[in-house]
Amino acid sequence: MKYTVKKIVLQVLSIIITMALCIGSWWLGLYLFKHDLIENRTPLIAVAVICGLIVVALFVANIVGKSVITKKLSGMKMQEIYDLGESLKSKTESDIRRAEKSARLTIALAYIYTIFIIIILLVCCFCTGTLLSGEDALSSAIVIMIVAIFLTWGLVNIFFTPFDTAFSSSKTTPPASFAIDEKRFPLILETVKSAAEKSGCRLKVRIYCYGDGASVSVSGRNAVICINYLYLALLTRDELYSVMLHEFAHIINEDTSRSRAFAKAVQRFEGDDNNPIVSFGKITLLPLVYALIDFKTDIYNTFANRTHEIEADKALKELGDPQKSINALAKTKMVSLFFSVPHRELSYDFFAPEKLTGDYAAQELSIFLKHRD
Repeated sequence: MKYTVKKIVLQVLSIIITMALCIGSWWLGLYLFKHDLIENRTPLIAVAVICGLIVVALFVANIVGKSVITKKLSGMKMQEIYDLGESLKSKTESDIRRAEKSARLTIALAYIYTIFIIIILLVCCFCTGTLLSGEDALSSAIVIMIVAIFLTWGLVNIFFTPFDTAFSSSKTTPPASFAIDEKRFPLILETVKSAAEKSGCRLKVRIYCYGDGASVSVSGRNAVICINYLYLALLTRDELYSVMLHEFAHIINEDTSRSRAFAKAVQRFEGDDNNPIVSFGKITLLPLVYALIDFKTDIYNTFANRTHEIEADKALKELGDPQKSINALAKTKMVSLFFSVPHRELSYDFFAPEKLTGDYAAQELSIFLKHRD
């Protein structure tokens, strides 16, 4: 199912659940009121007022809190920003597991906080039903219910937001036309699958000639490998095998699944500027929560990356030949240096003819080899 269709289906499901929860709570309160099952409504009035004040207090705390943090960060001098970055880097690298637990705890508390607000809003709906009497009360109840439904919808929608891989720093699954076919490129497939088996990766391997470098991501039960076609043309089989051992180590060490989980949490709590109605609850009650999640996960991803690479290299050293990996790295660095400088042959000369050539990749490889030599 395409992401857009899945998103629409889940949004419809979230509004159905929201309406069921809010109207159900309101109806339950109304039922108890109509049948005189609640003898004393005074405590309910106090509960309704307290719940309303809690919602208002949380709204103010989130808006003010985010504003204060944003103002403080934007007012920092360059040296202060540098010192803060060094401090966070040192703290993260000294105990990477603790930093990961801190990020996960922040996400878990954010979900608990969201559920707490939903419960508060449902209590408001329930109290609205029990306190209903007269036309003025009916008008107030309608206003309260509308606000409660929109707030609750935004919060419930958090649990029904599908993950958009384009949101993640990981590579998205490329189009099928970029897939490396086993019949046409059996040695490449065999080499990559051998590296996966050696690493202990039991996922189905899918390889794409795509992107600017070499990367690995997990999509369902598939390990998705994206590798630049120049890499495939330049690396020997042993060098490709070593590169793949390093990439699959990231899967075994759960680096890819961790990055995906963090990106998913950030996406879920981020307000959607293109759909403010759905995001009403997030925008009003969760801006500070989103900022904290984004900060914690971003700090971890930024400063833990070096440790992840070191651990992947350790796996490569145990399972393969580090020298082959060094050779591969040297070749990929040459490719990076080649692309860092504009080349007339790949820009003006290529687009000058009326008819585009069909062998751009071959020309690019030829020009690279010419510059390298």
